[in-house]
Amino acid sequence: MKKQNWKILLAAGLVLAMAGCGKKAEPAAETAEDGSKIITAENGFAYGSSGDVMQTQWFTVQAGEASVLDSYEDVAPAEGKKLLVVPVTVTNTCDTDLSMYDVDFQVQWDDDSEEAFAAPVTVDDATRYRDGMLQDSYVLAVKESRSGDLVFEVPADSSGYTMLYQEVFETSETGDIFVITLNVK
Repeated sequence: MKKQNWKILLAAGLVLAMAGCGKKAEPAAETAEDGSKIITAENGFAYGSSGDVMQTQWFTVQAGEASVLDSYEDVAPAEGKKLLVVPVTVTNTCDTDLSMYDVDFQVQWDDDSEEAFAAPVTVDDATRYRDGMLQDSYVLAVKESRSGDLVFEVPADSSGYTMLYQEVFETSETGDIFVITLNVK
């Protein structure tokens, strides 16, 4: 996916994804090696929580327990905002390398506003990248895993966070939506 198109898709409530494998991932077992629950989509949606492994068309993603911070190293939120930090592990489960982007994921919070979502802090300013964050773009080799923090700037008074991913195919058709309810420490 082209990173510069993120605002259009996010405004529509979508999460960007990469164009990917031609081969659909094999159905996952119910439990991962670490004992985590593996969640696959049914009827277009998959719902999980921090710690669950979400099996998409091309990869798995596991979000750990999120935290709210006043800063991430020297990255500080704008006035009236705070940083939501979500540790994630992404693993390629298809038979080809995958181009991934931090904007493949977005967060939403309990608010009826159409503006109640955010992309990672690096989306508009790559200079905000710090060690420990998931890079703004990277390639996952077959069976490779990558771990890092996704850092989002959210309203200071927000709560009730979910992280979302939606499959988007090379044809621009959309697939399943994966919703992870985040536990915040």
